[in-house]
Amino acid sequence: MKSNTYYNNVYKLISEDFNSRQAHEVIREWRSHNIYTLDIASKLLERIVKNLNLKNCYIGQRLKRLVSIKQKLVKSKGMRLTKMQDIVGVRLVVNDLKELAKVVKLLQEGKILGKNISLVREFNYIKKPKEDGYRSYHITFEVTNSHKGVEYKRLFELQVRTKSQHAWSTVVETIGTYMGVDFKGGDGEKDW
Repeated sequence: MKSNTYYNNVYKLISEDFNSRQAHEVIREWRSHNIYTLDIASKLLERIVKNLNLKNCYIGQRLKRLVSIKQKLVKSKGMRLTKMQDIVGVRLVVNDLKELAKVVKLLQEGKILGKNISLVREFNYIKKPKEDGYRSYHITFEVTNSHKGVEYKRLFELQVRTKSQHAWSTVVETIGTYMGVDFKGGDGEKDW
């Protein structure tokens, strides 16, 4: 496995040429190193749903798209690929704020996490919404694992939302796509 420095230097390649073939390959390789983390994160979601006996909830999972990773690296000058917390993203959409609070409490207690997962940081965009009105609860986790005797760490982000918060976010993304404006990224007219 290559060093973190090798992967983090991809920012230099992208800043010189956004469509650099070499940068594309480095990012693609890093994404592939996160597939196991996606599996770990998905299993955590399953344990949450089972433990809390959640009904009619929605689970989503994804690896961040290559173009989205490149855009984030350029937009967030100094962002290191190995520290990008949302390359692996999972989402749990619950019925209401009461269920959301139960999920957050369960995760904060840590008993459900397992020995190789640790909570790194939390962002409460419900109490303190983003400027564009976005509301959700984000928690970043770190997974520690080893391969051929070498220990490594990977991050993943869990978003917990209510159904109404999810609907709002979906509408914003849909309108942004239709209009060709990245509202999530802070672009667009203030009225929108």
